[in-house]
Amino acid sequence: MITIDNLLERQISLLPGDETKLLFPDYGGYNLVNLPWSICSWLGLEITGKQGLGNAYPLDGEKYDRVILILMDGLGWHRLQNWICNDTDGCMTVWKDLIAGKCLMPLTSISPSTTCAALTTLNTGEPPISHGNLAYELWLQEYNAVYNMILQSSMPYRDNQGEQASNLLFPKNFLPVATIDAHIIKHGGAVTALHPASIAHSSLTRTLFPLASRGGYHSMGDLFYQIKNHARANTDIPSYLYVYWSEIDELSHVYGPNDPRVRVALCDFSRYLGDLKESLSLDSNGKTLVIVTADHGLQSTPIREEYDLSRHPSFLDNLEVWPTGENRLAFLHIKKGRAGKVRKYIESEWPGKFRVYDTSDVFATGLMGTGIVYEESPRRMGDLLIVALDEAYLWWSTRDDRLLGRHGSLSQHEMLVPLALIPFG
Repeated sequence: MITIDNLLERQISLLPGDETKLLFPDYGGYNLVNLPWSICSWLGLEITGKQGLGNAYPLDGEKYDRVILILMDGLGWHRLQNWICNDTDGCMTVWKDLIAGKCLMPLTSISPSTTCAALTTLNTGEPPISHGNLAYELWLQEYNAVYNMILQSSMPYRDNQGEQASNLLFPKNFLPVATIDAHIIKHGGAVTALHPASIAHSSLTRTLFPLASRGGYHSMGDLFYQIKNHARANTDIPSYLYVYWSEIDELSHVYGPNDPRVRVALCDFSRYLGDLKESLSLDSNGKTLVIVTADHGLQSTPIREEYDLSRHPSFLDNLEVWPTGENRLAFLHIKKGRAGKVRKYIESEWPGKFRVYDTSDVFATGLMGTGIVYEESPRRMGDLLIVALDEAYLWWSTRDDRLLGRHGSLSQHEMLVPLALIPFG
């Protein structure tokens, strides 16, 4: 079984040069990109030419009537381990049981370690470089707009003439790759996607689950009631249930990932998960596999005025548009001949706070995946990638900066997520 030490040892072959502060995605069987293909295999479906999880993970070759994936947005491996080790009120019991049963393991997220990119990877089985949904904000030059990729709506931006522009229509058929629900249904299975009711039929949900049965839930009790009903329903075809839960991420952004309120939310979830585990142990109606994982973790980011780019107009003057991507992994589209000036500015104003990579480095290192490169991905990344270290970030929004937790970069807190594989029946 894979351990955190095993996973970190593999980094030696992945990291460029003598880099020690970063953790790279391990796309070769130890990453979110591999999980959907293992799910298809566990359902008995064809995955020719695709790589599932490595054989260091359990259950290789097993088959199940149904697979239930619960995605916990924002739950990092290290913080979960810390909460388990310092549990004084018993609310982490279910996680301790999973450790004892050798059901809980680490997994690497993708880069950038952010929700829209990671969920697209989970629901296509393709790395970011191939699906093109790279980050929270993207300059979609083919549509002449900067888009918020969670809301899938355009947002004002400044072009190289200093003028604001926007475009109100999100393009249909945005993804250049097929979705996992299409693959499962094509091979005779059924797919259901459960999200909070407010986003159950959002543009992003429809993009990631175009063929699935989409439903919503209104509370934690409602969510786990529906999960139990799904697990106990009779089925004569392979069945996949995808569940999305967002409270850890939401609270961590607002209050910081170490705030007690984040642990309270996890405790509530953990009690329901423990009840589900006990219930399915008694009555699973066939073979069921419950998977619990996350898209990314978060890094604590105390607010610092020095990272507010409104205080750095000469820096912004070198850019075609304001930065896009993530606060902790920014994409810079630079005016011709200004890349050297941008690098020097970063080194002088924020020494030791960022790594700067040419876009070509992304392809050389496989940072955002290997294989087919979607033609728009390089244009969306721009010329330079600015990777934040420690608690650094860049802020370019016109809104007040109030985020005490962020993600997108390559720290262990952001890049390592838990993977629980819980078989029943």
